[in-house]
Amino acid sequence: MGNHEYSVFNGSSNKNATLFRQKFPYPYVDPASFYWSFSYGPDVLIFIIDQYHHFKAGTQQLVWLEQGLSQSKAKWKFLVFHAPGYSCGNHHDPTDRKYEKQMVRVRTVLGPLITKYNVQVTFG
Repeated sequence: MGNHEYSVFNGSSNKNATLFRQKFPYPYVDPASFYWSFSYGPDVLIFIIDQYHHFKAGTQQLVWLEQGLSQSKAKWKFLVFHAPGYSCGNHHDPTDRKYEKQMVRVRTVLGPLITKYNVQVTFG
């Protein structure tokens, strides 16, 4: 889930992401957000993270994520999120404070969980 899903075609903000919810009615953990997880067989567990909904240590989303990771018996764990932790591209210019905050949050909030629970693959 990223910033584009929260927008409508005229560029105005749409925090409910009405079109996205209509096209992708996934079983979100919190009806006001877009994070959820699913298994692909017994060996793969995939977590979809919503970086635009209370994405800080101690929040409901991160508590849910840590519980899921700690209880998982899956051989392969994947995390999928919007903004990367690192970037060399000009779209996420590290000198741009807005993007730098997002990247630092990925490194400081998700990074320790990725290491602690041996997450094998991340997409950001």
